[in-house]
Amino acid sequence: PPVVTLGTGSTPNNLKFNPESPNAPFPVHRTERGGEATYHGPGQLVIYPIMNLQDGHHEPDLHWYMRSLEDVAVATMESLGVNAPGRVDGLTGAWANTRGIPGDDVQSRHPNGDGIEGREHKLAAIGVRARRWVTYHGMALNVDPDLRHFRAIVPCGIGDRPVGSVAQMLRGVGGIVSQLDDGLGPPTTSDDDAWSADEALMRRCRAAMLDGFEDVFSVSLRHRRGTPFVVEGD
Repeated sequence: PPVVTLGTGSTPNNLKFNPESPNAPFPVHRTERGGEATYHGPGQLVIYPIMNLQDGHHEPDLHWYMRSLEDVAVATMESLGVNAPGRVDGLTGAWANTRGIPGDDVQSRHPNGDGIEGREHKLAAIGVRARRWVTYHGMALNVDPDLRHFRAIVPCGIGDRPVGSVAQMLRGVGGIVSQLDDGLGPPTTSDDDAWSADEALMRRCRAAMLDGFEDVFSVSLRHRRGTPFVVEGD
């Protein structure tokens, strides 16, 4: 089910609702990752790598690690045909339309500045942590979530830039700009039942992300079945 998480230093000011209210649209949980308020729900693809950055194959540097996760998201979007995926200076995550839409003059189509289709859209949010250089938490890529749910928060503390998804970008549709919306009311059963992610696109994105992860981190992934092995304590 949909949920909102807060990072260790995140402020509740990035929530547009009272999390203690019985009418809160989503449950809210404080986590150990870095970063601000983030939405998670159906239609997202979440990657949660547990890696030893001191194993001699990687860099014991969280900035390097986050840039590498961004590279995985960028490679995934490129393989799916998303326009100009990349980074935005000073902002964590992976974005689309980083060079605009070729041949598209947004200003002439929307002289009042209300057109956002050609603007940079954030598609992947990253929040990580490491203990003894072993990573946990990770990255969420919006493949085909219900973007209306992002109206309830200021995603990653960025209110003036649109949030988008792979599906929405492939259709050329503008995303959600948090500061232009007043928030999201109480959830209804009809709203939840009405949304269904594109499962074929989810499968394509999952395969592309695994390929991108192997390429960026120079690893070979092996598929395992069953319950993950858990080590208790430190």
